[in-house]
Amino acid sequence: MGVTLIVATLAHVVMTSLTVWCLSVIFRDQSYGVIKVLTFTLANDLLKITLVYGVYIYALKYLASHNHKMKFDAQSLDDQPTETLAVHAKSIEKQSPDDISSTNYLVVNSGKNNTRINLSDILFIQSATPYVSIQMEAQEYLHSTTLKSMAEKLDYRFIRIHRSIIVNTEKVLSYQSRLNGDYDLTLDNGSKVRLSRNYAKAFISRFKATPQLKTETHRFK
Repeated sequence: MGVTLIVATLAHVVMTSLTVWCLSVIFRDQSYGVIKVLTFTLANDLLKITLVYGVYIYALKYLASHNHKMKFDAQSLDDQPTETLAVHAKSIEKQSPDDISSTNYLVVNSGKNNTRINLSDILFIQSATPYVSIQMEAQEYLHSTTLKSMAEKLDYRFIRIHRSIIVNTEKVLSYQSRLNGDYDLTLDNGSKVRLSRNYAKAFISRFKATPQLKTETHRFK
């Protein structure tokens, strides 16, 4: 920072002196000497110029450091699911269809509107701070809550596939690898959502637990 400050201050002083000299040559009969202008600037404005550039450079460094920290924190959230989410995932895996009789519906609060929706109609739920976006086949609802709070109200059909997305596993038709650890899920309405590599193992295990249809090849004579 010290070297940058010195270079910026000297550059400003030199450029100011040259600018004043050029203007005096153009508009005055008797021009100011470059050395005279330089000496005057150093004597009267050096401290002010140094302070201004010092504050400016410090602010830039602070913003750059802050932005880097935010990006690092966001990456950490994506790469490391929290312990709370892991505990919740284990708890919903233990649920069975018999446990959901009282949770077939969800009341969505969006402003003045309160709407009851069927959980089986939900495709996926995505964070849209300060709301969550509930995606249905033909409609979208914004609900005034957090994704974490929403996850606690859902049953075994729903699983987290990304730090900002929960999907209804009954709406997933297939998944396809991106060859980098992540996957694309295809839902029954044709839309696609991303499955993060950090949630892939739990999702694939749940998906494969779905009763499988075995087919046999018959030859016709």
